[in-house]
Amino acid sequence: MSGVFDIAIVGAGPAGMAAAVEARALGLSVAVLDDQPTIGGQILRGITRSKPEFYEAWGGPLAERFLSSGVTHIAGAAVWARDGNELCFSRRGATDKVKARGFILATGSMERPMMVPGHTLPGVVTAGALQSLMKGSGAVPAGRFVLAGNGPLLLLCALQLIETGARPAAIIETTPASRLFRALPLAPGLARDLPLLRKGLGLMVGIRRSGVPFFAGASGLRIAGEECAEAIHFTHRGRARIIPASLIALHDGVVPNDNLAVSMGGKTAWNQALSCYETETDGTSGLAGAKDIWVAGDSVAIAGGYQAMLSGRLAALDAAHALGLCDGEHHASASAPLLAERK
Repeated sequence: MSGVFDIAIVGAGPAGMAAAVEARALGLSVAVLDDQPTIGGQILRGITRSKPEFYEAWGGPLAERFLSSGVTHIAGAAVWARDGNELCFSRRGATDKVKARGFILATGSMERPMMVPGHTLPGVVTAGALQSLMKGSGAVPAGRFVLAGNGPLLLLCALQLIETGARPAAIIETTPASRLFRALPLAPGLARDLPLLRKGLGLMVGIRRSGVPFFAGASGLRIAGEECAEAIHFTHRGRARIIPASLIALHDGVVPNDNLAVSMGGKTAWNQALSCYETETDGTSGLAGAKDIWVAGDSVAIAGGYQAMLSGRLAALDAAHALGLCDGEHHASASAPLLAERK
């Protein structure tokens, strides 16, 4: 592609869109590359054409600001390398490059693989895959299916499917009670974020009210079947159980999608508490170990869509300041409220 952009952003999810809007507000030229055909990333996938109730309230306004911001959106672009001041990407069967003075990586998160006996059988998918199909094309399971694993996405996906009329045969939740007890010291922090607390409680109450069989603290998951999934076996409260199902969606939380950052020389660190690698920064949004690259959103550390949006705005301000495209006074005054809210 001809011309040089001030900033090229990889990812059109909450962090990438917010970074693009912030950079455009500074008068910068911006290109946003994303491997999906439409904006939204994972959490806002299909937001321009799906039901508003599938998304957070801030999602629609963010998408509208992005679409009217004047950014160059390169959809269907799979970025695979950096070559100096260029990003190399594949699109529609051909390779191309985009030049920029700086880069922001907002590649989001990916589902942690949940490996149990039988997880490679046809008919076994991830909960995120079901949610993506529902948001992107309105497709929902037609037969008997089960959701199993742990994490808020499991419950959110279940509720969204129930609202469309696709009711799971069961929800099997695998978080052991010991994990919940170890989390209690963090409860005061959650109490200071009442909207998040209400959302979490709302998910649990919604599941209970739905009447879908819910098995908390399950263990020993195993998927049975000859040529495809036929049932899921597990232990609940000391009792062996079997639930027949031709579709089983597994979920074991999400982890940062740091593949591109690492390939560009970025450093990562192991988070023992969350059992995953997280991207290291230079103290602001700069990618540790790399030059002229900034990172934002869940590709750095898992914090959710709203935090990713704040992170994207901060990355745009940090990048603009470091590249000499934004003075120190504006950078400080614009960053301060975002940092306070993020904290």
